[in-house]
Amino acid sequence: MTGYGKTGTTIKDVANEVGLSITAVSQVLNGKDCRISQEKRILIQQKAKELNYQPNRNAVALVTNCTKIIGVILNDISNIYFAEFAKGAEDIASENGYQLLLVNMQNRWNKPKSFANLLGYDTTDGLIITRDLDTPELKKYIDTYYYERKKPVANAGNGEFIFPSGNIIFDNEQGGYIATKHLLELGHRRIGCITGSEHTPLSRLRGYKKALLEYGIEYDETLVKVGDYHEELATKHAKDLYEQGVTAIFAFNDLMAFGVYRMAEQNNLCIGKDLSVVGFDDLEFSAFLSTPLTTIQQPAYKMGEASCKMLIDMIKNDTQTAEDVHFQPKLIVRKSTGYAACEKK
Repeated sequence: MTGYGKTGTTIKDVANEVGLSITAVSQVLNGKDCRISQEKRILIQQKAKELNYQPNRNAVALVTNCTKIIGVILNDISNIYFAEFAKGAEDIASENGYQLLLVNMQNRWNKPKSFANLLGYDTTDGLIITRDLDTPELKKYIDTYYYERKKPVANAGNGEFIFPSGNIIFDNEQGGYIATKHLLELGHRRIGCITGSEHTPLSRLRGYKKALLEYGIEYDETLVKVGDYHEELATKHAKDLYEQGVTAIFAFNDLMAFGVYRMAEQNNLCIGKDLSVVGFDDLEFSAFLSTPLTTIQQPAYKMGEASCKMLIDMIKNDTQTAEDVHFQPKLIVRKSTGYAACEKK
């Protein structure tokens, strides 16, 4: 089979240059076992490089049933967490000769079928799902487009669903618990919470509730605001919470914690003194704010690496199952949290 490179060069062109059959050249360039001398192999590879021959992925896929493409469904690429996750996955993919096809869900929860179609049977060798996307609707189409066609899926959703293939699991409940407990240990008793979208898994909120219960504090749903993982709405929620008398706020990601900072600046409040804040993710620049942010470390880059490695291992071993990989949250204490006013020392 001939295949066109980016410049229009075909295997036939390479074969004509080296004086060998198309079949022989194709076998060498596709890494197949054949009775071609090492000298001629080197000649074929050098001539292919000289002519800038690159295999047509579609043509190769028809022959090998392998596209060397991995699909990745992201929640929101504008969120730095997902950009870091994608970078980790891409580095592992590149090391193994794969490319990523990124699909940005952008909170379009009602269109899982169109995304599953795009990343379906003929396009990718496997799929990685990221945080907060393991919804029932998406899971239904993954079952159809991947599991029924014997293709692997690595789930880094960290939500309510555990996939039958392989899961990258981050203990979100524990993260919510240690974030809230840290504030309780500082004497805060009226702690506001800004969650993610309405589709956010309940695990971090469960951790928040668990810590309150442990300290004998009744859960107050009026102190929990539904955010969208971005700054603007979090700024509004932070003002509402402060007016409700909270002395501390736990935000479900660092970007929303930055929204709390903005509200504090607008109202001449001092973060860490007038209002304590804990974020989630430990984005790189959280340590370099004017008041460095206390946050829960979630290693997005390493989770991206682990997801892609898991998926490639499944592809290479022709299996749809893998052992789950677990990541634990870590509290990174900086200057955005301090003692509650009544307990200040």
